[in-house]
Amino acid sequence: MQRETAIMHRIMTALSERGCIVLRTNAGTYYTKDGVAVKIGFPGLSDLVGITPTGRFFACEVKVPGQKPRENQLAFLEAVNKRGGIGFWTTSETDAIEMLFGN
Repeated sequence: MQRETAIMHRIMTALSERGCIVLRTNAGTYYTKDGVAVKIGFPGLSDLVGITPTGRFFACEVKVPGQKPRENQLAFLEAVNKRGGIGFWTTSETDAIEMLFGN
C-alpha cells in the first residue's frame, strides 16, 4: 500500500518541475514530550498549497487510493474554488498535473 507522504512528495516534485511554488502544510494536534496537546493550522487545511506559474493559488488534499477527504477538507477546497483558486483532492501526481494544467 502506498503511503500518503510518498504520494505527496511525488506531487510536490511533479508540480515544482512544472514551475509551481509548492508548500507542504501541517495541521492537526501534536503532543509535546510532556503530553501537552498543541494544535497546528486549522481543521480542513489542505496538505499542499501553492501558486501556479501563472500566479493562481491552489490547494491540494492528498489521499491514498481508496480514501476520501473529510467534510472539513472538502469545505476548504470548496472555499478555495469559490474565491478563484484551484482546490482539489487527488491520489496521484498525474491527476494533480491534470487538475492544474489540463494535460
